[in-house]
Amino acid sequence: MTDKIAELQKQFDNTVVIPSYWENPTIEIVLQKRHRDMDEFVVRVKQPEKPTLKPRRWKPEKDNWYWLYSWGELNTVWVNDKEDQYRYLTGNCHPTREAAEAWHANIVKLNRVLDRCWEISEGFEPDWEDGDQDKRGLFYDHQNKRWEAAYGWYIQNNNWPIFRTLEQADQSIKELGSDLDILLWRGM
Repeated sequence: MTDKIAELQKQFDNTVVIPSYWENPTIEIVLQKRHRDMDEFVVRVKQPEKPTLKPRRWKPEKDNWYWLYSWGELNTVWVNDKEDQYRYLTGNCHPTREAAEAWHANIVKLNRVLDRCWEISEGFEPDWEDGDQDKRGLFYDHQNKRWEAAYGWYIQNNNWPIFRTLEQADQSIKELGSDLDILLWRGM
């Protein structure tokens, strides 16, 4: 904080910066001597710097190599054509071969989990306008670190599997266990 005080003292003649006792980095209290015998406090609120948002998906720059998954391994050069755009939009555009293989493994795992849930639910497709129809969904309790069955009549929280009964939802949790965590995957 003393470096900051010295820096501000250089900017303003006869200025003393008093660091806030609660150490709030967005507020500086500046004591400026405006008249001979009168001191005046000036409070400046600094705008916090906005963090740089990291893109959700990696995208190569033009003429750079990237990896995609297609019946094994394949890398190619980004030229921003229709194929490149399609691969990017479908999430199949990766900086390394390992990233492409991990993406593919997650897609396979996700489809395996969704297929098994579909089988357990016996292909149940809920009628969201029918409030009397029993519907059970899955949710992940981050505090207790476990999957649970949720009861819902009109509300669909996500595109996860919906079951006709509590027994079906519980069976999917028991059978698939931590494999259900793929539903939390944000890599698509």
